[in-house]
Amino acid sequence: LVGSCRIVRLDGIGPDHVLPALDQVSLNSAGVGIVAPDHPRIREALGALCDAGVRVVTLASDIPGIARSAYVGVDNRVAGRTAAQIIGLAAGHRPGEVAVFLGSGAYHGHREREAGFREVMARDHPDLALLPAIEIGEDRSRARDRMRRLLDRSDPVRAVYCIGAGRSGIVEALREA
Repeated sequence: LVGSCRIVRLDGIGPDHVLPALDQVSLNSAGVGIVAPDHPRIREALGALCDAGVRVVTLASDIPGIARSAYVGVDNRVAGRTAAQIIGLAAGHRPGEVAVFLGSGAYHGHREREAGFREVMARDHPDLALLPAIEIGEDRSRARDRMRRLLDRSDPVRAVYCIGAGRSGIVEALREA
């Protein structure tokens, strides 16, 4: 039974945005659920909360190396592998390039999805060439601009895998094209 719950929305994803919110957590709190990047300063702050007896639950993207109570979310490496299988099946055996949009490499979950995706693409779909990841900072307009640039190239992109936020910008660019 939850007596009360406070949701804090942040203006950014880095430690400068997350740490002030964590500083406001009372050590009398029963627990904290958090979606945060894997950063040494954030790990340290969460570790201090754990040491003080506050239960920490990471959501959507885990933060390894802290004594958190639980992680709630998908197995991100498996999610990346699944995406690779779907893209590979959809492409058939036609060669081409695949763009990978990465919300932020600061999220452990995003890195895990990309690793799973690249692993299966290399093993099972060598006819598809993976472009270097395009990190978009979870920003829709940055994703739209980068997708537009990809569409302007002479070599068409056969598929796009977007890990994290920003996909609405990719869809906008595709609709415009």
